[in-house]
Amino acid sequence: MADGNQVRREPPVPITEAEKARRRDIVSRSDHSAHLEGGKRSDLGKRAAELWAEGKITAEEKREMLIDKYRQVAASNGIEYDG
Repeated sequence: MADGNQVRREPPVPITEAEKARRRDIVSRSDHSAHLEGGKRSDLGKRAAELWAEGKITAEEKREMLIDKYRQVAASNGIEYDG
């Protein structure tokens, strides 16, 4: 159900292969950094990063995917997440 806070989705602007490679490198480096700190990306985080790297979603949409999941988890624990 729409509550007026959704990101307005414009048709994706195609990105070049060079931009896709740059984005994949960013994802790879952030995954490596997390691994060094003992962490790892969630399945949802992996999917969001993959979609962003391929140019299928914007960085804002990627962020909203994750925040929506945080809100769901918080609500299931009786906590209000204000992101």
